[in-house]
Amino acid sequence: MEGDKFAFDVGWIFSSSAFKLILGVITSLVMAYYIGASGLGLWVMLFSITSLSEVTNLGIPSATTKYVAEFKDDNTRLYQVVSASFILSIILGTLTAVALFILADRITEIFNMPLLTPLLKFFILSIPFNYIVGSVIATLNGLRNMKLVSLLNVTSQSLNFVFVIIPIILGYGLNGAIIGFIISTIIYTLVAMFFFRRIVAELTLIKFKETSKILLFFGTQTVLSSIVGIILYRIDILMIAYFLTPTDVGIYSVAIAIARMIWIIPQSINAVSFPTFSHYWGTSEHNMAIKLFDKALKYSLFMLAVIGFLLAIFGKDAILLLYGNMFLPAVLPLQILLIGAVVRGTIISIGSIWLSVGRPDMGYKLPLITVGPNILMNYILIPTYGIVGAAIATMLSFLFNAFVSLIFINRILRLKPNIKLFGKAIFLTILVSFVYLYFKSVNHFIIGILTFGLYLSLVWSYLMIEADRKYVIELLNNIMINLRLFQSK
Repeated sequence: MEGDKFAFDVGWIFSSSAFKLILGVITSLVMAYYIGASGLGLWVMLFSITSLSEVTNLGIPSATTKYVAEFKDDNTRLYQVVSASFILSIILGTLTAVALFILADRITEIFNMPLLTPLLKFFILSIPFNYIVGSVIATLNGLRNMKLVSLLNVTSQSLNFVFVIIPIILGYGLNGAIIGFIISTIIYTLVAMFFFRRIVAELTLIKFKETSKILLFFGTQTVLSSIVGIILYRIDILMIAYFLTPTDVGIYSVAIAIARMIWIIPQSINAVSFPTFSHYWGTSEHNMAIKLFDKALKYSLFMLAVIGFLLAIFGKDAILLLYGNMFLPAVLPLQILLIGAVVRGTIISIGSIWLSVGRPDMGYKLPLITVGPNILMNYILIPTYGIVGAAIATMLSFLFNAFVSLIFINRILRLKPNIKLFGKAIFLTILVSFVYLYFKSVNHFIIGILTFGLYLSLVWSYLMIEADRKYVIELLNNIMINLRLFQSK
């Protein structure tokens, strides 16, 4: 029964993420067409810079999800946690926006992008609203109301799509897109508050100070994890902006966006496994926790390997068709990044495991090991090899991070990944890749389709057991049902 619930929840999250991804890709395509690689690069830089503000939420969303999951059967403590989270988010969001506004000139000077300054000062108006919504979503995640989380995610991306795309098409450029983004963020916040109104009605200041201390004590331990995460996932973009041009940022952003696109699968699994694993670990149901750990890794690996292989073969065709010749330099970085994206993505499916077991410190200690080499490799490779160098550095850092994570999860939590399964997957991927490379000169499309079909059939029959195949079919059925529901709304 719990397995059915897990598949159902993952199906909801994945469906909304897939819908969000599709709209995001269309937005990227429209921007690339109307404002070019340089304009797209500036748009990406806005999100890269404001992502630095994630550390100023002091880990409140993660702490909220954890404690809501633990106290969901105790209404008194539940409302105290939600109240403290909501109020702290408003305060921290406002302070963050003010601080970024003051520092905007200095930040853009670092990247020698004067055109970015007025855009950034206006863009940060959306930050306080994002913090409020973050508190709402964190609460709903803790309650495992994944259906509502999914619907809110779809609402958010739909609003962004409409209010960002229309000004660009009408010729208002980035200024119009930013105004549209802020308007959509405000509307989305109001929609989220409407669905959250019953809980808002129960907000209380009782034990606010004590509850805030609990949230901040746990949350601040995740701040370093957020900083390390920003470095791990954003340093390539930021260093390309520092060494190269906005056009290079725009081209590379297409490669990294496509490579990370496959992460909607493990991120969906992690969104569900976080509160579920927290519950199992908190109630000492270790056998259930072990099964969940194994299931999350295994199914992420199956799906990421298949999709990653498909993108590696047809990535050039997709970029040429969707973005045009200007973005063809993104092909090689994409193929390099996919190696790291598949391996790192598998670990993302259990990415919140340290929060679940009450060890938020490990969330930054482990990635911290890879930060130094990541920065050093980008510093060495980008000036010489451009965006290809950034892709190599990022790929290697993803692989190293995944390797270190699995070692420490095994040593500290005594959770053993199925190394034999990983070995089979690597062997299978290398074998079929050689088959494709050997025969692709005959006909790229025909050989590509045949080798992908071969790879898919081998994963299905060689890597999966009968229970795995049944579970994947059930998951795909849930996803299709939910996608039809989204289309009908």
